[in-house]
Amino acid sequence: MKYFNNYLVFTLAALLFSCKDQEVTSEIAFEDDSIVQISNEQFEHARMELGSLESHSFATKIALNGHTEVAPHNKATIATYYGGYISYSPYLIGDTVKKGQLLIKMKNPEFIELQENYIKAYENYEYLKIDFSRQEQLYQKQVIADKDFQEIRRMYKSAVADVESLGAQLELLSVDLEELQSGTIQSEISILSPIDGVISHVELNLGVYIPAQSMMMELVNYSDLHLELDVFEKDLDLLEKGQKIEFSVVGSSNTYQAELELIGSEVEEELRTVTVHADLVGSYSKLIPGLFVNALVYAQPEQLEALPKEAFISADDHTYVLILDKKDESGYQFKKQLVEIHRTDPTHIAFDSAALRGKEFLISGGFQLF
Repeated sequence: MKYFNNYLVFTLAALLFSCKDQEVTSEIAFEDDSIVQISNEQFEHARMELGSLESHSFATKIALNGHTEVAPHNKATIATYYGGYISYSPYLIGDTVKKGQLLIKMKNPEFIELQENYIKAYENYEYLKIDFSRQEQLYQKQVIADKDFQEIRRMYKSAVADVESLGAQLELLSVDLEELQSGTIQSEISILSPIDGVISHVELNLGVYIPAQSMMMELVNYSDLHLELDVFEKDLDLLEKGQKIEFSVVGSSNTYQAELELIGSEVEEELRTVTVHADLVGSYSKLIPGLFVNALVYAQPEQLEALPKEAFISADDHTYVLILDKKDESGYQFKKQLVEIHRTDPTHIAFDSAALRGKEFLISGGFQLF
């Protein structure tokens, strides 16, 4: 650690030189811990410069962590409403399928029985539909009693309900009702893909019995891949929709671009973070859901009064600037001022400068004094 004593003398052999490349030795006087005297010759040879506070734009970067994800409507879990034996399943993890493409076939005697019940219910419905129409005409002509007509109507509506109920169950199994109404019964039930996507998980083998509602396969559509990132609550005010984001997968040097789209409204209690969503800018075929990422959000730049980095001197674990106190024929007198740093970037530093507006500072060469 360096201490500044009264009239402490520093030798600047390497710092000061003549225009003829001759070595110049000169003395800089520190009259106390805060006053520095520099001669005109020393100022010139050290190529020192004076400057004042200037408005500088500080880019705001907010570091976030999170992962890649897809929207819920781009994920699909393949299951069945009824149990059955797997009779067809040719796909592996990584295979691409289209919406409506056959994924799995299953067998179960209950499927056949359900179709038989539908055919019987449909035939009964067709019969009662004709009978109800005929009885309705007779009723309007007051040929039949009200009680008899009400019974016919009740039977007809019950038949309609049976057909619609059984039909809805069979539609869940992707059974073609028009073919079934013509008497064609399927021995196997086909399960079709509900989305375009890639198979990400498979839990079945041929001949295995799969209980009802069991997960058999998962599909993911990568077309709407996005980021889910966590931001600390203290940084929320700096975020807004449309801000640019640069991110990389943990362990990789490749960088990608995204844009802030949604800001959550719920704070995670333990970590005090809020989840934000960002859409990818461009298409990145190597990215998949679930990758951990590090990201930087570029928030709105902030205009602050600042000085170039060379104007600041570090000593005794503190930071100082040199303020021009007096300039006369003999040279320059500077006052060493302790400051508190607010913002930094590669070229400038903003500090507690409100009381120093209008002052001149040593902005170049000062670092060589200490």
